[in-house]
Amino acid sequence: MKEKLKRNYILQCLAPAFMTLMIFMGVLLVKGIFPFGEGTIDYYDMGQTNAPLYYHLWDVLHGKSALFYDWYINEGQNLSMGSAIQWNISPFNLFFLFVPRNLVMKSLSVFMGLHLAGMACTMYVFVTYVKKEAPYHARFIAALSYGLCGYTLTHYTIPTYLDTSVFLPILALGFYRLMKEGKAYLYAVMLGFTTALSYYLGFMHLIYILIFSGVWMFVLLGGRENAGVRRDRALKIALGTLGGLALSAVMLIPAVLQMTMSSRFNSNLSGGPVDTIVSILNSVGADEYYVKGWQVYGLECALAVIIFGAVHFRKDIKRTVTVLFMVFIPCALIPFESINILWHFGTYYHYPIRCAYLIPFAILTGAVYFAGAFAEESGNSELQCKKMIIPAGIGIISAAVLTAGVLNYYFRHDVWTVQELYSFWIKAAAMLFIVFAVCTVVRYGKIKALSHVFIKNTALCLMVLIPAAELIIGAAIGYGNPHFTDRFFGDPEQSGTYVTTAVELAEALTLTEDPETDRIQRLKNPDTELNTNYGMVMGRATFTGWANTVTGTQQKSAEKLGYGTHFMRILDSGGTFFTDSLLGVTDTVTSVPFEADAPILEKTGEAETSDGVFSLYHNKASFPSVIAAERSSIEDFDPSEMNLDDIQNLLYSAVNGEEGIILERAESDGGSERNISVDGSKALYMKGGHTEAIKVNGETVPVPTIGEVDNTEYPAWFNMSLVYLGSFENETVTVECPEKARIYMLDLEKLQALSDKLNAENSKVTVEKSALKATVTGSDKQNLAILPIHADPGFTARVNGEKHDVIDIAGVFTGVPISDGVNEITLTFMPRGLVFGAVITIITALIMCLLYLYERRRKETAELFIKLSENPVGVSVYYLYMAGFAAFTAVFYIIPICWFAVHQVLKRLPF
Repeated sequence: MKEKLKRNYILQCLAPAFMTLMIFMGVLLVKGIFPFGEGTIDYYDMGQTNAPLYYHLWDVLHGKSALFYDWYINEGQNLSMGSAIQWNISPFNLFFLFVPRNLVMKSLSVFMGLHLAGMACTMYVFVTYVKKEAPYHARFIAALSYGLCGYTLTHYTIPTYLDTSVFLPILALGFYRLMKEGKAYLYAVMLGFTTALSYYLGFMHLIYILIFSGVWMFVLLGGRENAGVRRDRALKIALGTLGGLALSAVMLIPAVLQMTMSSRFNSNLSGGPVDTIVSILNSVGADEYYVKGWQVYGLECALAVIIFGAVHFRKDIKRTVTVLFMVFIPCALIPFESINILWHFGTYYHYPIRCAYLIPFAILTGAVYFAGAFAEESGNSELQCKKMIIPAGIGIISAAVLTAGVLNYYFRHDVWTVQELYSFWIKAAAMLFIVFAVCTVVRYGKIKALSHVFIKNTALCLMVLIPAAELIIGAAIGYGNPHFTDRFFGDPEQSGTYVTTAVELAEALTLTEDPETDRIQRLKNPDTELNTNYGMVMGRATFTGWANTVTGTQQKSAEKLGYGTHFMRILDSGGTFFTDSLLGVTDTVTSVPFEADAPILEKTGEAETSDGVFSLYHNKASFPSVIAAERSSIEDFDPSEMNLDDIQNLLYSAVNGEEGIILERAESDGGSERNISVDGSKALYMKGGHTEAIKVNGETVPVPTIGEVDNTEYPAWFNMSLVYLGSFENETVTVECPEKARIYMLDLEKLQALSDKLNAENSKVTVEKSALKATVTGSDKQNLAILPIHADPGFTARVNGEKHDVIDIAGVFTGVPISDGVNEITLTFMPRGLVFGAVITIITALIMCLLYLYERRRKETAELFIKLSENPVGVSVYYLYMAGFAAFTAVFYIIPICWFAVHQVLKRLPF
């Protein structure tokens, strides 16, 4: 009997997950998305920044890369902070063990489907544990609604958000067991796991837990008779939270340490604290992002049940108020932008309410609670199948008509604007809410005229099947490339087609270096058609990249070297052939041949891709990946206050061993037309000003940018720094350019001579997963080895077996002191805080295991905790908890809501 019940429970858990997966797969089939076609599910940030990280994870799982470090972007990048939003240690990532590398991008559709099914499954487990009295259809539709909720429609482009969404119900189950039964282990373990998945979202969970647990204790557990229980729960929440955070330390500490160095984090710290607080409180509008409202998509019926249930069970004031607060806490982030910003620690870029999965979770939990309460009140939650046939038929027909009608209207319409779509949904949602409100009153009310079984069953079928139809409609509209436009979707970098192009190029051209040799020999795409993270996709090192982890110093130094930057990206556009060589660029791939006409570049291949023809060029003037330089001239190199030519000449002198000039400002009369006299072989560059076209000897110079390689306007979206004008020899060149522009000449003969000299020194570099070995010959003067990698604090260096300092050179080079003779250098990477965090995690896990085993053997543990909560330490924890609850509630809710109310009154006054 027990085996049968267990089997039935498993089938009941899997049913909503299976239905979720079938609906999602149906959408993929109709839209021709992989595995049912060549289409991909990506749009917005999914392709440009998140999909490439899964190529990194693929390499990790297949033993080709280290988990926390990637050599392929941003001169080598510590990815510890990436666990905030772009990758994590989710068990779902094991999926990529079974996927060929060239299908990683396409397979994200299947990957996402597994997440949605997981969300439905865990939600069913949670609501069944919390309210098993609720009828199965209520728990089923709640699980289905969570799996296909509005959050998945608006935020799925960052798949790691869905990882946290899957495991939230299990965390909530642990919290429920702690508050209800006094058992804290599941809470601590799941808090640790979800925080390790994403410390960013994990801290938001803590905000919710602190505030809602306070409501639970002071409402449900109010009164003197429960004082001991309150102290016990406060102590266990404190210990469970500390234990959970300690369990996550192995991921949390390295991530937080790197976050404090990133340009993204530091860009949020501008302005004083008072100005920042006032700015946050003044952010009272709720209309900045339409996507906020869509977080309640498909929840109209659940909201109707909650409202009617709250009225119906108003005499059970404690439970009703607790449920309403449970729903209000996350839902307040929709209308109150100031609360939303506070939850996001002061700011966010796009993707509002990143923890918005809490909204459908709370609403659906509240609806299931009241559905269970109604079932308990009536004493009958089971449905009689024979009496449901006709009502079910009515519900199915209604759902089918609604689905067909809406989808036909939507897809026959011209491309929608997001405003039009939002307006349409608001009207439809209002009508559906009225329908569900009526159905709720009919089903659960005690109106004699509507008490017939047929009427009540029809209302029930509509309450189950119409939401299911709405979820199908939402899935068809929201998953895959949208049939609507947004001010961000149209930006060229939002397209993920470059990933496909990068895969095609990697297969067609010889681009991947031998992993046993120099993995930091770099590829450059100066037309930026491959965006910024193509290095991860191709498995080839690049200077460019975007993983939100680049430091401000590195980004600013890249700008001073003449390269473009955009938001938190470093771009391939710009730079000179000299800085390219210094930064390890050995090959150039471009769809604009003009950019590779220099005598130092040699064409080595060509490939036809879905995005056009790309040519591959080898840099004949490339440098070795380790160079001996003069320490005194470069150790304190700070380009922030230097001119472009001074910067490049300083670097040239440092690596050449003697002072010299390789880049000079071209002499001219200024103006919009200039005659430049070129002696010898020179490459010309221009920077500054604005013009619709740059012309050299009457020919228009291309200024390619992502999505528009034939662009001529300067500056361009992804091409706003140095522009290559061509290579010339012993001639006068006429340049038509902006009056404010500066023109530079790079001596190609000196560059080639320096390349030949450095390569003759027989230096050598080999790169492993998280270590680099280099051989370089030093001298009394050339006493610093410089490598074109970002000097992360996680690096340790040894030279000939002895530990040496790692010197950060302007964020773009790593320096290691060397001595006269042959130097064997080993650089090893270990994220800062990883060892310390791992020790904390292991010790915490051991302590928790021992406590758990002790508790199983000794039944008096519960009494021990009660005694502990009554001693001075326990009482102090309780009062600290009360103070924390009061402070968080005031800061995160009371003050912003009062400020909002005052603001609304003041702006309507006539003076």
